[in-house]
Amino acid sequence: MWLSETETLGVLAHEMVHVCLEPKVKHGPKFKKLAQAIGLTPTKDAGPDAGFLGWIERVRADLPEFPKGALSLTTKPKQT
Repeated sequence: MWLSETETLGVLAHEMVHVCLEPKVKHGPKFKKLAQAIGLTPTKDAGPDAGFLGWIERVRADLPEFPKGALSLTTKPKQT
């Protein structure tokens, strides 16, 4: 299953919430509070809400195009 660029950025935002908190927090109240503060829905899935999607679309406009294709653990990608 491929994620859209916006969905990918939503997943990255979800994971960054984890990075900002202690590992024992998992998807508890502290996670939900921080996720909601940056525009993610306060659930275990913590997907982007309408405000986050609007913001991320404006950010995306300034980003280079996402590379397409599958990741490989056996080949080294070329750096550009």
